[in-house]
Amino acid sequence: MNLGHAAALALVGWYLLTPPFYVTNAGVIDLIEGNAPMSKWRHIASFDTAPDCEAGRLKNFEKVAEMMNGISAHAYELQIDSANRAQCIASDDPRLKEK
Repeated sequence: MNLGHAAALALVGWYLLTPPFYVTNAGVIDLIEGNAPMSKWRHIASFDTAPDCEAGRLKNFEKVAEMMNGISAHAYELQIDSANRAQCIASDDPRLKEK
């Protein structure tokens, strides 16, 4: 590995992203199925390494799972589904530039 390649790898961070959601005409909130470009996903947190991001993804899921009090069952299911679908994406992933 040359010095330039090592420097480029050092600059890559990791984003924890969850899929976007929308509100239907009936007022129901639903996750957008897999057709949403990664650039439209919601940014939850940033990390220096992939393992740190994965640990953050698991911590986020646990946090969401604990917040059931005071929200509707549908909203809770949406949050759980969103947290379950969260992904760690490298900051230089070309999908982040899609429109």
